[in-house]
Amino acid sequence: MSGLGIACLFNNTGMAPAAFHIAGAVNHCSWNFSGLQLAAGFNWTEGAFSGLQISCVNSAGRLSGMQVGLANVVEQGTGAQIGVINVADRLEGLQIGIANINRDSAVPVFPIVNFAY
Repeated sequence: MSGLGIACLFNNTGMAPAAFHIAGAVNHCSWNFSGLQLAAGFNWTEGAFSGLQISCVNSAGRLSGMQVGLANVVEQGTGAQIGVINVADRLEGLQIGIANINRDSAVPVFPIVNFAY
């Protein structure tokens, strides 16, 4: 998919990269995604995500950009996570939230603000 996906409940993109997902509940991309994912419930990109994810829960394999939500999860990447709970295996960037976990950081768990480079 290349372009805009709008749905009341669920957007799903397979092997083609996508540009924009806007859904009432869930966005899922099993490949790479570049652009905006906006959902009330859950954004999930299995491959590389470049852009902005806004939802209650955001998840990406590799991040280059920003996640904004109650819970944000990324395997690795660069950018920022803003939420109540932020979790990363390896993030070069900023985490702002109540609980910030960056396993590859000098301080792996830190409240309010965590930064790694």
